[in-house]
Amino acid sequence: MSDAAQKVEQTRARLRTAMSPPPPPERRTLPNGKRPIFDRVKRIPFLGVVVGAVESWWVHHPLRPMSHVVGQASTTAIKPLAQSNPLSLVAGAAVAGAVLVWSRPWRWLIRPALFAGLVPQIASRIVARIPVESWMVGMDSPPAERNT
Repeated sequence: MSDAAQKVEQTRARLRTAMSPPPPPERRTLPNGKRPIFDRVKRIPFLGVVVGAVESWWVHHPLRPMSHVVGQASTTAIKPLAQSNPLSLVAGAAVAGAVLVWSRPWRWLIRPALFAGLVPQIASRIVARIPVESWMVGMDSPPAERNT
């Protein structure tokens, strides 16, 4: 292989690495050996389906990348302030909380369009988890037997 072809292959390999999705975050365990409550909730049959659907919905939501960037930027900006002057950070958080309560964003921010993709996704996951045999038994039995 020529030198130019090797450089092209190296560049392609770097591009593949740069464009590949990041690995999933590792599951943490607490110092006492227990898993975080979020992982324990996912083990509950019905709640696990709902939490999985919400996670899947959030992965594809258009605000997710923006929230990630804002979270990293705020951590970078606030971390030095928290280390040098923690009381001002607490005071700023109190003011931000008061403004949040005063503005009531839950009344105007949460719209049906925001959750439009969430409800069908939860319903489809619940239906997918129900065994086909139970559907067939429910459809096959007469109406009088279903009500008892």
